[in-house]
Amino acid sequence: WMFALQTFFAVPWLVSSGFQQGALLCYALLCTGIGRVGLACATFGYPTLAIVSSYPILNLGQGMSHTLLKALMSKAAAAEARGHLLGVLASVSKSFGVLGPMLGGPIYDALGPPAPAMASCILAFMGALAAAVLAVEPDPTQKAKQL
Repeated sequence: WMFALQTFFAVPWLVSSGFQQGALLCYALLCTGIGRVGLACATFGYPTLAIVSSYPILNLGQGMSHTLLKALMSKAAAAEARGHLLGVLASVSKSFGVLGPMLGGPIYDALGPPAPAMASCILAFMGALAAAVLAVEPDPTQKAKQL
């Protein structure tokens, strides 16, 4: 129910709020990483508290990142290429949905229960860093000066 409420209210509001999409993607990936750290901590001490407190953050991050990736790709692509690029994004997303558990199982067996969550946390933080560097949008005032 938390994911449904966030997907219905928070994600559309944040995506359409006027924030730069690159900055929001960075924020979304940071939320995803922080949520994964919370899931990794569920094996220590208070698992219910860790899971319940980390899922809203994780869900917000994942919901925003999926929405923002589609928006950024649609915005960057020419009109005639948008369908193709969104299809590629969906294919890659579904492929990693299969690949993740295939890699997560051996990581779990080798390093223990928190390892898959920590591995995905590291990937989310790397994605946030990449978003901060690569998805910088030009300042609208600079764009207006160039015209």
